[in-house]
Parts: sequence; structure tokens; C-alpha cells
Amino acid sequence: MGKKNVIIYSVFVFVFIACFVFYSILSKNKKYSKITYSIEYQSDTLFAEKEFSDFVSNTHPSIIGKPIDSVNLSIFEKKIETYPYISNADVINNRGNLLIKATQEKVIAKIFNNKDEQFYLAESGKLVPKSKRTAGRLIIVNGNIDKRYSENYFVYQKNTLSKNKFKTLYIVWKMVCFIENDPFWKAQISQIYVNDKLEMELIPTIGEHTILFGNLVSVDNIDKAIKQQFDNLKILYTNGFKITGWDKHKSVNLKFGVEIPCERRNN
Repeated sequence: MGKKNVIIYSVFVFVFIACFVFYSILSKNKKYSKITYSIEYQSDTLFAEKEFSDFVSNTHPSIIGKPIDSVNLSIFEKKIETYPYISNADVINNRGNLLIKATQEKVIAKIFNNKDEQFYLAESGKLVPKSKRTAGRLIIVNGNIDKRYSENYFVYQKNTLSKNKFKTLYIVWKMVCFIENDPFWKAQISQIYVNDKLEMELIPTIGEHTILFGNLVSVDNIDKAIKQQFDNLKILYTNGFKITGWDKHKSVNLKFGVEIPCERRNN
């Protein structure tokens, strides 16, 4: 390293240490005086800032007025992230002014289990409790679903998925994610019903037919199977239904691959 570079590096280190010392002096005996919030809503609003603020106050009721160096912000942040409607939170301290940045979970489906309970399914795979607010247009999922809402429960569990008795809800999540990220199907599908055989029945927004998707519990590559089924169905929607119309059939059966038998409606 040349002499010039050594001088530049030394100056940089000196400035860094000076800034750190200066900040420490300013922060010494400084107390928290204010909390502000910045919330990103990825879907329709499930909670108001006031509700979140009340939760934060209950989580750490005496943070205002406390010395800065007496609060572990990392622990505080983890406590805040237990709020069931958010996916993550960042706590930023600016000499006693706290900024709490939070991101709401993006909910993509509303679940009605077989115990008459309701909760949301987020794009992350997390279960989210029912909100007092209206979540807007979501895919409705109902039928033979045993799972009850539980905090911080994700429908995928990498190490125990094959033994997970709630794997049906995992398949529902995969299916809803596919629909959510495909503009064509997002406009077409309004409901997923899980029948007694754990087969998925899709209810479209247009037409009075039911789409029999089948049981995917024993399928290894669920993503591939879902895509293939929807690809086959899209051919029927864009070609076959153009000719026959939407209301000529009672059901469309996807359980047999590219061969798609349709049960005609009795006139």
C-alpha cells in the first residue's frame, strides 16, 4: 500500500471513529421521545395504524421516556413482528425518534373450515386471522378443511410436509398462488371447494359449470401438476368454449390429463 493510500485510509478511520464518538456523546442520556409509523399494505387494508400503534404500546408500554441504551431494539423488533397481520418490521432509531416500518401480509384467499371458522391465507403461506375490515375480492376456499387458525402457522413445513395431515391446505395455497399470479385465471376463478375425497373443485366467475381438478395429495411435483392442469383447461376455455358457449356443460373434469370429459347440462 502506497504512502498516499495509507494517509487516506488513516483519515477515513479517524473520521469514522470521530463520528461514532460524536454520536455516542449526543446519544448519551438521550431518551426515546417519539414513535412514527410507515406501513406498506400489499393488499386491502386489514388493520389501521392506530390498531398497530396500540399493539406496539402494549408490547413495550414504557419505551417513550426510556434511555436509548436501555432498550434492545432487536428484541423489540421481534416482538412487534408477532402482530398477526404483518410479514416483517424494521425499527430505526434516529436519536430518540423511532421509525417503525412494517409490511402487511398479502392475503390471497379467505378460508372457511368445516368448523364454521374463518381466516385468511397469505401469499407467504401464513394463516392470518379474520379482520374487522373487508379484505376485498378474494378467492373463497371451503369444504373439507380441518385446519383451525393458529398464530404464526405456515401451511408449508419443509421437514414434515409428507407427514403433515394438513397437506390439503398446502395444495390450496399452491393453487391460489398460481391463480393470483396469472391475470387470466385470477379473473376466471372465484372459489375452491374441497370435497369429501379431498379433490379440488373450482367454481368459475363466468358460467355455471364446476371444474373437477382432482386430488393432488399424492403428487410429488405439485407446482408442475397445477400448471399442467390449468394449461389443459385454458385450451378448453380459449378454444372449446368459444364454440359451445359457457353454459352448455355442468362440469369439466381435469382428472384425466389432456382428455377433458365435460358433462353436458340438461336443458
